[in-house]
Amino acid sequence: HEADILLAWARLERARGREKERGSVGEWETLEETLKEAREIAERAGYRLQLADIHLFGAEILTCGRLETSRRLLGLTAREHVQLAKEYAKDVSRFEDLYQSQDKHFYDAPNLREVGNLPQVYEMLKRGMTEQERIENGYYVAYQIAEALEQKLK
Repeated sequence: HEADILLAWARLERARGREKERGSVGEWETLEETLKEAREIAERAGYRLQLADIHLFGAEILTCGRLETSRRLLGLTAREHVQLAKEYAKDVSRFEDLYQSQDKHFYDAPNLREVGNLPQVYEMLKRGMTEQERIENGYYVAYQIAEALEQKLK
């Protein structure tokens, strides 16, 4: 939950900055550091949906108000954030696409069945997610948001 908490914190900082009209350079750096830490945690854990959310937020910040295509957050432009968000929320339902662990044994069924609610997730992905499960799990929504942001950038 750490990445989600950091993303929520970044959203709060962004809202506070908006109240002051224009955020200072220091506020921008604090926001960027928070997002960077959230991204690192999500990457290390391999949670694709959290990564998609982080990049969607990055794109939203960069496209807020007027379109500044040259401005960067986490070293990426708004278009690059949208592209990454779409990749992380892509329309697939394989376990390997939802979690990106570097541990070669992570995907072994016995290991997955011992971790929290992963048995249900494992069984669902083994048979394939239904369209309703994709919507409920957030991937469909994240992809649609990324597509809408992509249209805004065109």
